[in-house]
Amino acid sequence: MAKRLFLAIPAALILSACSELPITEERSDAINFRCDSGATFSVRFGAESAILTLDQDTYTLHGERAASGAKYSNKKLTFWSKGDNSILMINDETWQCQRSD
Repeated sequence: MAKRLFLAIPAALILSACSELPITEERSDAINFRCDSGATFSVRFGAESAILTLDQDTYTLHGERAASGAKYSNKKLTFWSKGDNSILMINDETWQCQRSD
């Protein structure tokens, strides 16, 4: 009789590994957001980065590990989104934002 070996892998480990997979296809269309501060911005997602346009300024953000959602940042700002909601952190300010497409 052959012995079978079963490995117990916690579901949280499997789910966290899935959330860290890189985006493999580029989006050519921008997603628009409106923040509680009144600011509006757009984001285009690439394979490992995002291009954020705010007040006619364009920022290249690099993907970061996130427990939930998608997180991109550079030295000046951080964009973190999940579904239609996002957070935009610029220096010491944090804005709550929603998709406005």
